[in-house]
Amino acid sequence: MHNNRKEMTMANARLSKIKDHLAETGGNAAVKSSANATPFAARTTHTIERMARERAQASFPVREMTYFLDGGKEMTALKEGMMAELAANPVFVDPDWHDVSRDQTRERTISRLRAAYKLLIRDGADVARRNARLEIHALHDLGWYVRQGVHFGLFMGALAGQGSDDQRAEWLPRTMMCEIYGCFGMTELGHGSFLRGLETTATFDKATQEFIINSPTDTSTKWWIGAAGQTATHSVVFARLLLPNGEDMGVHNFIVPVRDMDTHLPMPGVHI
Repeated sequence: MHNNRKEMTMANARLSKIKDHLAETGGNAAVKSSANATPFAARTTHTIERMARERAQASFPVREMTYFLDGGKEMTALKEGMMAELAANPVFVDPDWHDVSRDQTRERTISRLRAAYKLLIRDGADVARRNARLEIHALHDLGWYVRQGVHFGLFMGALAGQGSDDQRAEWLPRTMMCEIYGCFGMTELGHGSFLRGLETTATFDKATQEFIINSPTDTSTKWWIGAAGQTATHSVVFARLLLPNGEDMGVHNFIVPVRDMDTHLPMPGVHI
């Protein structure tokens, strides 16, 4: 009973703080008219000031905690330098982000993908520095992080991990330079990521020396494929390899062009 009373007291204290905060910011009003709405810049300034006040009341040295979480003063200095670099680069600054369309947001994300890639190239082989940059950019723009994760992580990772030497030589440079943009075609509508249940097939045609990729049922539709909707030009498609004699060789990966490189329209037979 004592613990329950203590927890209730703590919960009531939190609710009281929330109530005070809502009263202070005007959040208790159900609807704000646009004429009386607080400008975004003013709300941001208010939030920053409030965060500073909260930090000042901490029972521990905030700066030392920052060093501890970052792994040392040097890493904190590195991350803060990267934050300043982002703030000074117009590609990564969008004070009007509340007012842009979804298509405009996509365009900005791709621009940021290319700009960030140049920064990662500049970081070279310094893994700690590259990881710090990825962390800072992800905090700044989660949409960017998802896009780069699909292209460089999933698509390029599949090429690097599953491709032959010749395939890596042909496809990795184009992927790294963003000449092509990739997605990861594993998940199917009826099977999720259950690989043994995938229905999409890749049948080898001896006459043309090509693989015929086919999703024969609704449940075999490739689904929830990030970047496929608007951006990707190529996909690593997971499909069951069928030999000319009908033998099923199990799930393999196939590089499949999904959009024409000149028109950006879906390739023949590809429905998006």
